[in-house]
Amino acid sequence: VLIVLGGYVYFAEIRGKTSSAEETPTGQPPLWTIAAEDIIGLEIEQPVTAAVVRLTHNKELGWQCYEPPLEATDQARVQQVVSQLVNIRASRVLSETNEPLSVFGLAAPSCVIRIKLPGEDEKVLRIGDKNPQGTAYYAQVAGQGTGLVEGQQPIYLLPTYAIDKAIDFLTSPPEQ
Repeated sequence: VLIVLGGYVYFAEIRGKTSSAEETPTGQPPLWTIAAEDIIGLEIEQPVTAAVVRLTHNKELGWQCYEPPLEATDQARVQQVVSQLVNIRASRVLSETNEPLSVFGLAAPSCVIRIKLPGEDEKVLRIGDKNPQGTAYYAQVAGQGTGLVEGQQPIYLLPTYAIDKAIDFLTSPPEQ
């Protein structure tokens, strides 16, 4: 009986695990390959409320928040958010799903994070809803390769701790 039960658990639960979306396991590489010192600006926007925080980086002056205008910007707090965004890794990737983007909160994202790089280059991260467990946000990287379904961008599950610290700038700007 134990052998039959063990075989069932192994084949049905472990090897035969399927879902409506193909998931790539943990251990993903970072979403992008950029260095924190290359970033010249950071913009966090909440489209629904039109709230926005815009920061620029200058090698001599460090980080400066110009929207909303702040007298002194908390360098450590901004650097922590930048470091987390640069090194962020998806806990899972939904590379194929038949669900509309609205199911993940990505049809009208709750937050858009733009990482500005030299020239006109920028990385855009669209943040949707939290997953049912509340441990990760659904997100997409604008312009990033398509998923297995033609024309569809992959949907990432990104840890809340990194995204929440960036979103906190909207209600509590990084003032020193």
